[in-house]
Amino acid sequence: MVHLRKIAAASAFCGWGFGAHLAIAAPVDIAPPPLDVGAGVTGIAVQRPIGQTFMANGDAIHTVGLLLLNLNMSSELLQDHLVTLDLFEGVGFGGPLLTSRTVDADQILGRLLGAQASVDFDLGGFPVKAGQTYSFQLSAETTRFGTVWFSGNPYADGQAILQGQSFSDPDLYFQVRAVPEPHPSLLWLIGLPLVLSAQCVRARFPLRTCDCRSQQSSAGSPRRRRIVTASDAFRWGLASTLLTPSARPACGRGPTPTCPSQRLPARQPKAQARE
Repeated sequence: MVHLRKIAAASAFCGWGFGAHLAIAAPVDIAPPPLDVGAGVTGIAVQRPIGQTFMANGDAIHTVGLLLLNLNMSSELLQDHLVTLDLFEGVGFGGPLLTSRTVDADQILGRLLGAQASVDFDLGGFPVKAGQTYSFQLSAETTRFGTVWFSGNPYADGQAILQGQSFSDPDLYFQVRAVPEPHPSLLWLIGLPLVLSAQCVRARFPLRTCDCRSQQSSAGSPRRRRIVTASDAFRWGLASTLLTPSARPACGRGPTPTCPSQRLPARQPKAQARE
């Protein structure tokens, strides 16, 4: 029984670890450097056509991420919700248009002036050729939205495109991801069934516990049984399944214990025989 509990606990632990690994280890082909004093913001509509060239490191592009912000706000500008990213082959925007994606930036950023957030444009694993140059273009209907750029040529394999002109300095703050980033619910889909299976093993082979209140209520009444539910699994998580045998309560191991109030007085040592 102990071995089954350990196996179930290990399975639950591995399931959560595997899900966390998927969330953390999603490869990033191109990652921006940390934000510093060399960063600035510019309007998407003001600099159009605006974008960035880059060199593909893998054979597919799942997402292109950028920092967007509410650069200007008014009642009229609040009607503008969308930002579009177009992917082109080659340098600039004169080559073949490969794919396009539009996001509701208003839903992501909200309506607070200056609010910024990382926005991912999901290209769905669009196939590309490693080592070949591609360009993406950002477009918005009004001056509401802006994006972040870096000075000092932080990305040597590409150039920023501002008002249709290429510049080696600055570069846009962008990120290209090679595999899709898992949704947080994936961790629950992977880990929760395994945690529940661990709890079911505990319910099938319960540890005998001491329930003094039920024993004291009536002499012949049975002790209350512990029922494992899905809410218990959510509340306990792995903490209850990963307890080592030494860390479990002593009354949960071996013979059913006697409650403290019902314990017999300690046996006194026998008096020495009289000579």
